[in-house]
Parts: sequence; C-alpha cells; structure tokens
Amino acid sequence: MLSSLHIENIAVIRSVDIDMSKGFTVLTGETGAGKSIIIDSINFLMGNKTGKELIRNGEKSALVSALFTDIGKDTAERLDELGLTLDENDELFLQRTLNSDGKSQIKINGRTVPAAILKEAAGLLINIHGQHDNKSLLESKYHIDILDSFSDNGDYLVEYKKYYDKMNEITSNIKSLEISEGEKQRLTEILTFQIKDIDSARLKPGEEEELLVRESVLRNGEHISKQIRFCYKALCSNEKGVTAATLARKSADALNSVSDVLPELKEYAEKLNGFAYEMEEIAVSAKEIAGDISLDPLIELNEVQTRLDVIHKLKRKYGSTVEEILEYRDKRADELDNISRSEDKIEELKREYREVEKKASELCSVISERRKNAAEVLEKQVCECLAFLEMPKVRFKVDISKLDKYSAKGKDDVVFMLSANLGEPLKMLSKIASGGELSRIMLSIKSVLREKESTGTVIFDEVDTGVSGKTSQKIGIKLKQTSESCQVICITHSAQIAALADEHLFISKAENEGRVETRVKNLDYESRIAELARIMGGQEITQVLLSSAKELLDTSKKY
Repeated sequence: MLSSLHIENIAVIRSVDIDMSKGFTVLTGETGAGKSIIIDSINFLMGNKTGKELIRNGEKSALVSALFTDIGKDTAERLDELGLTLDENDELFLQRTLNSDGKSQIKINGRTVPAAILKEAAGLLINIHGQHDNKSLLESKYHIDILDSFSDNGDYLVEYKKYYDKMNEITSNIKSLEISEGEKQRLTEILTFQIKDIDSARLKPGEEEELLVRESVLRNGEHISKQIRFCYKALCSNEKGVTAATLARKSADALNSVSDVLPELKEYAEKLNGFAYEMEEIAVSAKEIAGDISLDPLIELNEVQTRLDVIHKLKRKYGSTVEEILEYRDKRADELDNISRSEDKIEELKREYREVEKKASELCSVISERRKNAAEVLEKQVCECLAFLEMPKVRFKVDISKLDKYSAKGKDDVVFMLSANLGEPLKMLSKIASGGELSRIMLSIKSVLREKESTGTVIFDEVDTGVSGKTSQKIGIKLKQTSESCQVICITHSAQIAALADEHLFISKAENEGRVETRVKNLDYESRIAELARIMGGQEITQVLLSSAKELLDTSKKY
C-alpha cells in the first residue's frame, strides 16, 4: 500500500506530505484546489512522460517520492524479477526528480534505475482509474485486453505471439523470393557480374594495410637502405674490422686482463661482452625488418600501387574496406543462391509456415475457448455489480466473433455490448452509454477484475462523474467493499461517497508569502461534517446542512 507521499515544487504545490492509511481514503476540495495535481504527481512518479512545465514557476526542479509498505508476496517476487529488492523493513521507496531541462532522475530504494524499470515497478504497486479509462472503454480495441485479463490469458498470448511473429517473418521471406522471371534474370546477371568482379581481384583480408606499409617502405627505400647499412657496418660488419661490437669485446678483454688486481672490473667486462652481443642482434634484426630493399625499388613500387588502385576501385563500388567488400560478395552469393533455388526455398518456407500455423491455430483455439468461458462469468458478475449500482435492467454482453485472419491477439474480435433499458437491443457502448453509465460500467469491471490483480493500491479519479444521490452512495459502498482487499483512494465531489471513507483528506489553497500553495489536511469528525455540508450545499453552510451532513456521516458507519 501507499504509506506516504511527498510532492515538491509541482504546479501550485510547494511542498506537501500526505500520510495514507489502509482501507478507503477520499480526497475532496474546491475546484482548482490541487486534487488533479496530486494525481498528476502520482502519474509522474509512476514513470509517465511529462514536460518541464510541471515544475512550479520559479523553481529549478520538482520531486515526488512515495513509500510503499505491506507489499504482498507475489508483488515482491515480481519486483525481484526486475532486480528490485525490498529494504530490511520489506518496504520500497520510489523517488523521481524533474529538472528544468526536462530530464529526470529516478531512484528506487536509493538506487538509480531507468524509467522503464520504474514504470514496471509502479504498475505492480498502483492502479489509477480516471476519466481516460472511461473514454477507452468506448473503444472496442481495448475490450479484448480486459477480457484477456479476466481470462488469465497472459501466458497463452505470450506463447502465441512467438508463432504469430514467426508466421509474419516467413510470409515476408516468401514475398521477397516471389519475383517474376524477367526480374529474376536481371538480378542474376547483376549479382553474377558483381561476384566475378570481386573474385577476379583475389582479395585477402588485411591485404590493403600490408600494401600501404610496403608502399611507404619502397617510397623511402634508398634512405632506409643507406641508414640500415650504416647501422649494420657500425655495429657488427665492417671491412676494416673496427665495429662497435668489436670495440666492446676488446674493451672487455682489457678489463679482464686486470681483474685479478681489481676484481670489481670483472662485472663491467661481462656487461661489455653482453653489449657486444646485443649490438650485433640489433644490427641483424634491423636488417631483417627493413627487408630486401633494392637501390631501385620503382618496379615493385609500381606493382604495389597498381594493386592498391584495383582495391580502391572495388571499394568505391562495394565497401570501404577489403573485409566489407568480401562480406558484400558473400551476401550477393547468398542472394544468387536464393534466386537459383527460389522455388525450392519457397516450398520449404511454406512447409515451415504450415507447421508454425498449426501450432498458432491450436493456441488460438485454447485462447478462444478460455475467452468464451470467461465472458459468461464476466457478463454475470458485471450485471450483478451494475444492478447494485442502480442499473438493474441492464444487459451486458461480451460479443466474440471470429476474424478471417490472424492478429497479434489471435483470431477473435471482442466488443462489449449494452442494453441499458428493458426491451432495447444490445448496442456497442460507444452508441448508448452516458457519462454516468460509463463510470458505473468501468467501476463494475474494475471490481470484477480486482480479484485478478495484485496491486496494493487502487486510485479512482472522480468515479462519480454523472451520478448523484442514491447511486453515488452505492458507488461509495462498492469502493468500500473493494478496500477490504486493497487500499482504495478516491477523488470525489460526492458527499455520499466521502461519508463512507475511513479517512478523509481535504485539499485547499492558501496564500503564503505572496504566492498560492496547495495544502492537505486530514479531517477529524467535526471537520468532516463541515466538509460534507460544503459539498452538499455550496458556500452557505446552514445548520440544516450541518445536521444532514452529520446524519450522513453517522449513517455511513454501518457499511
């Protein structure tokens, strides 16, 4: 459940702390006091996209944080799958900050996480129902999702989607192979030419790099040869016999000759002999590295540059490196093979499609049957709930029809139908439902689906739209009943609903240091009576209104 909520610098809210309790909580207040801003803040915390305009004017950042306690075992396990671990008190702390540049930072239990993780985690903790849900109920494309949620079809649909995606992939591959004979011949000629063009060059991976190095060596061949010869003669091979290595050895011999008198010189003699060997090794290695460079390297240089020119021409047509050219060649060879074997490949793909389609069809049958069985139960339970909410003559029907082709959700089309009055035919919700009817239908569906959900907190934003009097009280009773299995928070303009709450929060605006701020107050018994009277009667609160409000509050305790 949502235990506490902190909102800072969002719209007219400077800083608000709200402590929540179990059961049924209502939020009331004058229009514009900031009730919707609290919902906006929770939506922001849940990972919804927003702009920097949410930040309170004159501030650099906004922040919303929430503490969740009493988290159920199933929810904790699903959070753990997201890599989120509850703290030592089995609690989860969510925080999201919005900066003036429009970027936000997210932390869960002190650890920074991406927005996608926040959205998934928050979705496990809170379910918000608002006016958008009523509007979406009018769009039949969402009806199948509601039925599948009630049917527990999630795992079946995930499995089916794998086969559905595979069928689309195979279909796409078949289409790419199904070309006319004329087009097939044209592509064959083009691909054959490109493959021969590349093959004729006999390219090797890394060849260009080696040629460029050799070209540089050949361009500087005379200078390199001169310096290498000088180094080789100076260190180890001189026609006069005087080389650095020779002098080092003679110096070592000289030190050795007096080492009997001065023993410490023997170490230096050994070092000089070592130097002599190293100098000879360096001279030989340098000569090997330079390679066989003639004094007139123009012939080989011309060959190297001709080869580089061949590679350059191929690069302009097929890729920026030798490796890319060879990769291009292999891809074109595969295309040519596919064209030459297109009929065989198409037949092979069609056989694969039939196998995949068979499995998809079997899953579709299972999913459809589950939908049909669940639809009967959903219709019965929704009608019972609607009857309680003062719609006793209503008929609610889940119409399931077969599609001609596969969709991402199977081969069913699902539409919710309604007949609000006795004797009237069933029609689509969008054709007949009023605002008040939609609110009650959605509340009924939410109530029925509640047993399938594991979220600990459900928030209803103005669920009483379009209803009043006895019907409002029935909605309040239904919300009260729902709060027995989860925390229910409701923003309402109905005194009947507010009177049924376990806790009543009053949202108001007040001026502070020349600016308007939203404030939240937890109402006691007397304050609740006054607020109920205000909702019932408006600005002028009479004693009669106060008496009626007190009676309403006292009477509501029996539910």
